[in-house]
Amino acid sequence: TYLHSGDVVYDVGANFGFFSLIAAKRVGPAGCVYAFEPVSENVLSINTNSGLNLITNIRTFEVAVGSKTRKGEMLLTEWDGGATLSTSANTPAVPLSRRKVCVVALDDIIKEKNLSPPSFVKIDVEGSELDVIQGMSKTITNSRPVLLYEIDDQDKDSFDRRWQNIDRCIMDFK
Repeated sequence: TYLHSGDVVYDVGANFGFFSLIAAKRVGPAGCVYAFEPVSENVLSINTNSGLNLITNIRTFEVAVGSKTRKGEMLLTEWDGGATLSTSANTPAVPLSRRKVCVVALDDIIKEKNLSPPSFVKIDVEGSELDVIQGMSKTITNSRPVLLYEIDDQDKDSFDRRWQNIDRCIMDFK
């Protein structure tokens, strides 16, 4: 496995914290998980679930993650895991609601909050994967974390293009 005792995990697009909880157990009390999630209801779930499971090594940030620090618009969908930034490659045809959110570049928040650099980064951001990776270029170059990212696209050609663009971007940091 890629998660070891003492590791620092970034869960970008943490949703209700399923991955954060598993990662926190794997890295143990010597490690930590930083969960980045812009939907306040999901942040509450992460914090509640952490408490119910007596997990104390998860720190939540109620922010979206992107290529640069700014204000953004979140599009919420009927499906709990379908929230996405309005600038995403996967915008829903008819969002249920919209809300303003803070968007941060990981390089910026690491410096601003003096966060430990990641050894592992999970990215599940419904079409904004490339933006997240561009916003952590210094972190990738300096820390060389394992990157696990999800890409969803119904169109195979579009999926392949997005995957290739992300791979090229990551390779540029080496």
